[in-house]
Amino acid sequence: MRPVHACAVAVAIALTAAAPAHAQPAMFDYVVKPGDTCDGIALRVYGDAKRLDLLHAANPQLGPLPHHLQPGTVLHLPPDASLAFVRNHVDAFTPGQHPGQVHEALMRGHRVSTYDASGAEVVFASDAVLQLGEDTLVVILGATHGSVTKTASASDTTLINGSLRLHLAELAGRPAAATVSTPAGHHVDVGTGEAQVSVDRQQATRLAVYTGGGKLTAKKQTVAVAAGFGSKAEKDSAPTPPRPLPAAPEWSEPLPAVVFASGTADVAGRFRAGPGAGPAPARWHVQLSRDDRYDDVVVDARVGLEVNRLEARGLPAGKYYARVSAIDADAFEGPATPTAVVFVAPLAVQTAGAGGQTGQLELPPGLYCGLDGAPLASTQAPLSVHRGPAHGLRCAADAQGLRATETTLPAASVGPLRVDASLDVMGPGTGVVHLRVADAAGAPLVGSSLVARANDGAVAGSVEPAGAPGAFTAAVTWREGTPDVALHLVANGVDQADAPALPLPVPPPPPAPRRDFFAIGVLAGGALGTGPFPSQPVAAPALGGELGWLHTYARWSLDVSVRTTWEHSSFSGTPAPPRDDLYTVGVPILLRPSKWGTWLHPYAGVMPELVVDVLHSTYAPVGVGASGLVGLTAPVPRFDRGELFLEVGYRVTDNLLSYGSETRDALFGHLGYRLFL
Repeated sequence: MRPVHACAVAVAIALTAAAPAHAQPAMFDYVVKPGDTCDGIALRVYGDAKRLDLLHAANPQLGPLPHHLQPGTVLHLPPDASLAFVRNHVDAFTPGQHPGQVHEALMRGHRVSTYDASGAEVVFASDAVLQLGEDTLVVILGATHGSVTKTASASDTTLINGSLRLHLAELAGRPAAATVSTPAGHHVDVGTGEAQVSVDRQQATRLAVYTGGGKLTAKKQTVAVAAGFGSKAEKDSAPTPPRPLPAAPEWSEPLPAVVFASGTADVAGRFRAGPGAGPAPARWHVQLSRDDRYDDVVVDARVGLEVNRLEARGLPAGKYYARVSAIDADAFEGPATPTAVVFVAPLAVQTAGAGGQTGQLELPPGLYCGLDGAPLASTQAPLSVHRGPAHGLRCAADAQGLRATETTLPAASVGPLRVDASLDVMGPGTGVVHLRVADAAGAPLVGSSLVARANDGAVAGSVEPAGAPGAFTAAVTWREGTPDVALHLVANGVDQADAPALPLPVPPPPPAPRRDFFAIGVLAGGALGTGPFPSQPVAAPALGGELGWLHTYARWSLDVSVRTTWEHSSFSGTPAPPRDDLYTVGVPILLRPSKWGTWLHPYAGVMPELVVDVLHSTYAPVGVGASGLVGLTAPVPRFDRGELFLEVGYRVTDNLLSYGSETRDALFGHLGYRLFL
């Protein structure tokens, strides 16, 4: 065995094919020699003259008893044993040496030898099974020297060197038994169950019993060994008292129950020493096999304690069995971990329904699997799936999720898709698109997810199922002026399709701008004089009306207004209040924007004015003025033929006559109402 220096057991797979165990071996041909008799042939071949039943059952052409055998007659005899399995380099000596072949017959005295990284399985006529490890040599039904006694049982054999496992089952109500001899004169008797016998280079014999019981005899002393114990006999020494075997290891990171892969797959798990009273492990025996008898092994290594990981790379699809056992410092191998069954399986959904949407997922029997969070169920029958969308798949070794594995079934195409669409307008710029989507065969698209993207000028929301198979809805919005809505659909991230363009309703034209050419109105307000005379500011009312050529939504307007201001004040310090009246008439010219916000409309302008000033009732000089105006108008609720307005302004005046009075600058404000005609 080559040393392993890594912290994991890793192999690349390159195996030879082998036939299943327990296949019926070919008959053994025996040529009758002068003087042969039936009982003599039975004694020579089977070691027991009473096994005439085997000879007569296999050769009915001999006819009724007594038989008179003629020299040269060929008899067909069932062999004592056969090679049920060979792995790598195995030689059979029958008696000439040659590569052992599956189903090859083995008779008394034949030998089987395995070499490095090789193994074989021998099945006896009694159904006893011997599994030969690497570097092992056995002699079938006979000792290495001397004659064979008539009392030898059908399962007697001699282990020259190496190790073998015995599997014996109870047959027809009678317990099974097998005897293994060694060159050192030791004898191992094993009953129903499983045991391992080994002979090392110093000819020491070890017996480890896993189930059932056994006995080891050496130097005329016999020790009974129960399950879970072992005994050792050195050359020329009596057997040791039974001692516990190393405890079975346990999986710290169990191997997955299944690995899904389109090609080969890597499988790995970790192990550690298990609880128990046996001796501490000194090495591990790590095995991964294609069969539950661990004949067709993929990994078979004895490694140091620093290795705690079983790893196999490049496993092709199939069913694999894994176990780990501990070997103590005295080379006794204990029971193994519970066998972990691992499936390497491809993920392939086979179409099963119309339109290709319904499929069946074939899974290896013996697993428990569930789709998309469903409870785990046995995989004796295929799982039904909706083809198209991706699915989450979870598989385990039992219904409780032991050694569970999760994977994803990728989305599959069921297109080209067929799409019908209609639009419900819900309000200005909003609506709902109703979709009906079918697969390539016309079947409604079910169990799938859709994503929609709208054309320029529109935005699509998420696509939701609408209840009926293949029915979906999507909310949409669009900008003013967008002619239609067209959705590009992607199903399950795989299939793409375009819904037909849906024309949008044409909004009614906006109302024609109102052109109000004439308006009449009244105004009221006041002015605050700011001139140097009189010595105190003068407040005066302003009253008047207006008749205008107005465009309420245009950029300009012309108001013809009569705005009369009367002012009266007195100079301080005179004995009698003097008379001081001021009258003004102005015509405003306004710039009015069409719209400001939703209901307020500002404007601005100038207003030339004629100013008449009456001083003390003696003379009436005439002056001119100009005002700057700013204002706001607002519609009257529930009456669209009128508007309120508020304006403020500042008047600057000058006298036309040299003997006129002082200037009459003023700050004023007006509140009024216009009625459109």
